Amino acid sequence: MLLHPKVVERSMHNKKTLLLQVKQNRQVLIFTLPAIITIVIMFIFPFFSGIRYACFNWNGLSSDYQFVGLANFRALLKDETFLMAVKFSLKVMFWSVIIQNFGGLLLALLLDAVPKLKTVLRTTFFLPNVFSAIVVVFAWQFLLTEGFSKLYEIFGWNFLNVSWFSSPALAGWAIILTSSWGAVGYYMLIYFTGLQAIDQTYLEAAMLDGASWLEQVFRIKLPLIMPSFIISLFTSTMNAMKSFDCSYLMTKGAPFGSTKTIAYQIYYDAYQAFKFSYASAESVVFFLLILVFTGFELFVLNMRREKS
Repeated sequence: MLLHPKVVERSMHNKKTLLLQVKQNRQVLIFTLPAIITIVIMFIFPFFSGIRYACFNWNGLSSDYQFVGLANFRALLKDETFLMAVKFSLKVMFWSVIIQNFGGLLLALLLDAVPKLKTVLRTTFFLPNVFSAIVVVFAWQFLLTEGFSKLYEIFGWNFLNVSWFSSPALAGWAIILTSSWGAVGYYMLIYFTGLQAIDQTYLEAAMLDGASWLEQVFRIKLPLIMPSFIISLFTSTMNAMKSFDCSYLMTKGAPFGSTKTIAYQIYYDAYQAFKFSYASAESVVFFLLILVFTGFELFVLNMRREKS
């Protein structure tokens, strides 16, 4: 049975198109294969290995290890030290996200309203991102100890005569302020970029209608920079939850272990107390906490974005 020439031509065209797509997909796979292999080796394999180690009793050094199932996870629920670290990490996350995003948004609005200050504000508030965490931490440590002492000697104000690292509450705030100061400039640039991308015709129409600056901000600018909010809240939540350097460099978890974050507690249990399997269980719980909080944030922000 002979096929119509047009049917044969269409079949040949579809075959050529399919072969071309296969060739293109093969090329894409070849180019992305090194990145895929790197991700598997550096992230995926250690992640599943950590879940496996969490089910054993192992110190990370010896060749002897014992399968204990979910015993490490059950122990975490009764471990006051770990629960204290979770509580402090949530506190750091809550206040850091508020300070970093609110401060970054205010600075971005100031940059947008006063163009002459762009160079000064960009340099001043983004400068901490250029320095390493060690420089930032030691600068704040010097300010909160030696700096406040000198100011107290000069002015004699009692509120300057405070020991920031002997009180759990003040030590916690020292960590929150230090980490937030280093990140405000970064989120300032994200929000400022979103403000610069707004179509000026919306603002011109609002000005012709007699809208004030605040009305323009709340009714036009903030709804239109929702993608910047999503990026900033997502990254600031993850970074605050993973906070390690300030707690390690500034207080070493003191006083009385009240400033240990989850990341620092995992490091301490794995490499100081040599409870590697227990630290792996803490890491799994840590991952689930980050997943829950960031997932909830993305869900709420996407809902608001769709409504707006």
